[in-house]
Amino acid sequence: MRRPFGFNQQPTASNQQPSLISLAIFVWFAVALATIAACAADRGTIGAQLGRQDDGRLIIRETPLGLAAAKAGLRPGDEITLINGRDVRSFDEKGIHNILSGDVGDPVKLTVLRGEKVLHVTLQRTPAPIRKKPQGKPE
Repeated sequence: MRRPFGFNQQPTASNQQPSLISLAIFVWFAVALATIAACAADRGTIGAQLGRQDDGRLIIRETPLGLAAAKAGLRPGDEITLINGRDVRSFDEKGIHNILSGDVGDPVKLTVLRGEKVLHVTLQRTPAPIRKKPQGKPE
């Protein structure tokens, strides 16, 4: 009785096909991973430039047109107090970035102060704009 390849049988020139199959599986797996990575959801943003005050308050400085913050009616000067129910003063700069960025279309709940008014806003993350590198000065 002949045993299948891999059971105490050394490969020879006549039975090299299993190594080709292994290579084909490896290539397929690599292509599948690359495809999954390419299809992953785009990173999104709330689309606002923010500034941190010395006392920890988070102020909206700018809301570019067409991005989530502008679409939700947020304005420069608005103060974000809570993000998804969490006090912004409990986050450092990296924490703020992490909680505000995520998959495009995912919601972010903000509690915002505008003067004496408290606003509760849920916005949908929009694609982050592509930053263009500044052109260097000609020599």
